[in-house]
Amino acid sequence: MSRALVRLLLLAALVVPSVSGAAATITILDNDGAGEGFNDPAVVAPVGGNPGTTLGAQRLNAIQYAANIYGALLTSPVAIEVKATFDSLPCSTMGAVLGQAGAHTTARDFVGAPVAGTWYAIALANSLAGLDLDPGVADIDASFNKDVGFGCALATSLYLGLDGNPPGGSIDLVTVALHELTHGLGFFTLVNLTTGAKSGGFDDIFMSFLEDHSLPNQWPAMTSGQRVASAKNDAGTLHWTGANVVASGVFLHAGRDTGTGHVQMYAPATLSASSVSHLDSALIPNEIMEPAYAGPQHNPGLGLEVLRDEGWTASTPPTTTSTSTTTSTSTTTLIATCSPTALGGCVTPAKTVMLVKETSPGNEKLKVVMKQLTSSVAQSQFGDPVGGTSQYNLCLYDDTGALIADLNVAKAGASCGTPPVSCWKAISTLGYKYGDKATTAEGVAKIVAKGGDPLKGKVIFKAANSLALGQANLPTGIAAQLLNDTQATVQIVVDDGGCFGQTVTNVKKADGLLFKALEP
Repeated sequence: MSRALVRLLLLAALVVPSVSGAAATITILDNDGAGEGFNDPAVVAPVGGNPGTTLGAQRLNAIQYAANIYGALLTSPVAIEVKATFDSLPCSTMGAVLGQAGAHTTARDFVGAPVAGTWYAIALANSLAGLDLDPGVADIDASFNKDVGFGCALATSLYLGLDGNPPGGSIDLVTVALHELTHGLGFFTLVNLTTGAKSGGFDDIFMSFLEDHSLPNQWPAMTSGQRVASAKNDAGTLHWTGANVVASGVFLHAGRDTGTGHVQMYAPATLSASSVSHLDSALIPNEIMEPAYAGPQHNPGLGLEVLRDEGWTASTPPTTTSTSTTTSTSTTTLIATCSPTALGGCVTPAKTVMLVKETSPGNEKLKVVMKQLTSSVAQSQFGDPVGGTSQYNLCLYDDTGALIADLNVAKAGASCGTPPVSCWKAISTLGYKYGDKATTAEGVAKIVAKGGDPLKGKVIFKAANSLALGQANLPTGIAAQLLNDTQATVQIVVDDGGCFGQTVTNVKKADGLLFKALEP
């Protein structure tokens, strides 16, 4: 038997509850020590269908639940093992690494390999070969952030229920795990995105389905330089060409080429850990394999179709749905709110005004007005904040591309003000508006999201810190962070809708107390 293996650490997470009749067996191997992680003895009450009575048991139940979702969808004659831990992972007020995992090894030229000279994630290679090509070791390595909700600076927690119904402000662990597990099963490329070089000079099966419509070839046939350029081509021309994704992606009304049916991949102008190995954030409705967590989703959607294109066999006809999450191929950061780098593919306005003002520490104000959206925008691109659970994120990046402000509002159906009125209201069939003079949601006072024909739509976002409410959601000294900046990028991202944003370069003032910029 001809076989080659290469070690590969990826970020992805995984979970397995017991599901009868599963066509693939995915087992979590508890690699935590006594009294920590999966063995944390802290007493908790059962939640959302998770019967565990200790924190550790609920963690394991949730991770197992997600893995068995895939166990019911895929077939494999070889059991899949996941070595998992709960550890301290990076966390700040701007975001957190919720989990990281990936294929422990990859293999090529094994008996049963569909394509010669091509790397496959080891779990897929084992399934295709019908035997364990690397016995005695786990197929996927995974770790999860034990500090989220327990001292992590990010104001959120992990929801351990199995019902996909996390309370506001919390993150559904099953969703995180499904996203990450998809990576571990093969949703990644081994190409060095900085140099464009192939791993060991060989293709990987993921890259064989990548095509850039602005360049003459698919990724395997490109030069290294062309692959680097394609990985940073934020024009929306890097696509997935696999037949299963093309056939199943007909429900998309953005992020899909109308001629070929190819689906856009994530390729922001600045390389990030999420580049290429994600579906593009321009997809509407959102998909679980986009680069940012946006809400609970217990269906892998097009992520499963990518795996089928690579060679996995599905045991039941899949159903595509939407969500999003962040991960990557070598260092994945899963951001609960804004992406650590600006997203590509956002709808841009013809005119933008951005104002950041600080009268004293703790008294900061921000105003963003985007007028004349250059594309036709349907109401669905603004989600459904009135009757649904849509979250609106304002993401501000300085001239180095660093995220410096992250505000979010998710108050669907809630009341604001005195006397209380609905926070969100529909604007006819064009969009939505939000008003809260008390700024009880992260200091946000006003949002207007209105679509329509090209140059008719607009997005407005106003926020202010409130010392009376103990709020400081706009970072203290934010105007000073923009001191002497020559530009800034602002984006309004709807978790189950679209992205709207622009880089403002016409800076009128940046003196440390006031930053005012226009575009054009």
